[in-house]
Amino acid sequence: MKKTFIWTLALTGILAGSCTKLEPEFYSQVTPENFFQSEKDILAALNRPFTHANWYLGEDRWSLQEYTADNFAITTKGRHWYNGGENERFHYHKWTPDEGWIWGTWRGTLMGVALALDTRSDLEKLDYSRFALTPADKDAHINQLNTLMAYFYLRGLDYFGGMPIFNSLDQESLPRNTDEEVFKHIESILKEAMTKLKKKNGGETEEGVLKQAAAASMLAQLYFNAEAYIGKPMYQECLEVSKAIINNEYGFYALDDNWSGPHSFTNDRSPEVIWSSPSQFNRLQYNWFYSRFYHYNSRQYFNTDMGADNGTHLTPSRKPDGSLYKNVFSLGSPFETFDDGDLRKNLTAFWETVAMRVCLLQVRTSALLEK
Repeated sequence: MKKTFIWTLALTGILAGSCTKLEPEFYSQVTPENFFQSEKDILAALNRPFTHANWYLGEDRWSLQEYTADNFAITTKGRHWYNGGENERFHYHKWTPDEGWIWGTWRGTLMGVALALDTRSDLEKLDYSRFALTPADKDAHINQLNTLMAYFYLRGLDYFGGMPIFNSLDQESLPRNTDEEVFKHIESILKEAMTKLKKKNGGETEEGVLKQAAAASMLAQLYFNAEAYIGKPMYQECLEVSKAIINNEYGFYALDDNWSGPHSFTNDRSPEVIWSSPSQFNRLQYNWFYSRFYHYNSRQYFNTDMGADNGTHLTPSRKPDGSLYKNVFSLGSPFETFDDGDLRKNLTAFWETVAMRVCLLQVRTSALLEK
């Protein structure tokens, strides 16, 4: 960004030939001191770490969890997708510390913590009364950021175990804390946040704001996996937190009357959604995830410009000769586990339904565009 410097010199200093200390005055530089002029600016800063969380949910993170498990795989197709043996190494659990997915996840996790810490540092210094906001508003904002950090540490604990615990951006090159220390750090953040975040009222729309139930849900997940994380079963604690969420102790939530409610164009009004990731890109937004599954010609079939990489698919249930893999390994074969009445096992009916839904989607899209 081009910066303009205005230098002010004392005339007497010039005439006397003396050396004068010059202080630059920045007119095109944004700093915490001059950025915050309204509540809108506070929300802009608050939301920045959440855009990172939206990115973090997919790509390398999804790949590490799914391609190393039983349901999905990326197999080599001709000259495509061998990728130096990367996909095979993850599928057969032979990865190394040098893998890009692993490095990207480690970096992405700590970057999420750093972004939240950076924003928290700025907001903590603000006098919220200048913006007609209350101390409770400030507490909610700070604890949203704390909860977001807990989310990143929760994911890091799941991927890597112990991670370095940062409490400020002044710390550098910290050693990794133990699994138990990270577990307790997450637990303490979430317990405090559950008392300081706002509750969701009945009928409120979801706009990506972390509320009490979101922190409670993360705590329930932490307890559910405690035996794997720290060798201590905490299923009773998980049950108690989960029941409190169901009983609306942390805000009003309920199962949606429509099974597609949490996935529709109006899912911000679904009572089932506890934490959403907002997007104003467009109502037909798609991302990398879908393109991995689509065949190269899918864009022609669906008449869209979406990516189509012909990569990911279910792990095979049958060998090329048609016999089942179940005698070779006990896990996997996801398609074979579908109910025989599942529409996807009747290919003719399945594609007729897909074609019908594509037509309905195009009609709905046209109606939205006309609005």
